[in-house]
Amino acid sequence: MKLDFNLDFLYYQGELILDGRDEKKEELRPDSIKFKKYVKETSIENLVELLILSYAKRYANDIYWSTRFIGDLDNNISYPEELNEDIDFYLEEKEISKEGITKVVFKKYDDIEKNCYYTEWMYFEFTNQQNIYSLVESIKKGLQNVTYSQRQESSDVIIEPKDSAILKITVSSSSLRVDLNPDKWKVYRGF
Repeated sequence: MKLDFNLDFLYYQGELILDGRDEKKEELRPDSIKFKKYVKETSIENLVELLILSYAKRYANDIYWSTRFIGDLDNNISYPEELNEDIDFYLEEKEISKEGITKVVFKKYDDIEKNCYYTEWMYFEFTNQQNIYSLVESIKKGLQNVTYSQRQESSDVIIEPKDSAILKITVSSSSLRVDLNPDKWKVYRGF
């Protein structure tokens, strides 16, 4: 995977400026635009690698990830029972702009004390069966220098990084679930 943008915008804590512009945010905007285009056009394997790379070492501002999948929203979509329609992010195939994905979930944790939400886990369901070994290789590339353990459970491969914003990755030929490490959660204000 070769990128022509950097990922600094995923970790930038925007400045709250009254009647003005955040200069650094404006400087990072071209990278976020290239990121959006890349997510839409790249293969599932490259998408998985980029997602893992984004969270391998630190907690990213997930608004950039979740909003990259929005196509035409359908107000008649029913959320699954285990999700909270008020705080969780859920899309089905007809709402998703990325080809090859039929379901996207960002499960949120409501931190009442800090008055914010964190993403507990992300889930992506694929339209067609994927080569699990290619997906596992993409995950390993995304982890870069992060140490991890790997095991097989039935048809799933479980990868558990050490000292990472990712707690656990569960991948099968039909889906990917990324559980995030609550010890690495970070509040991002603004978009």
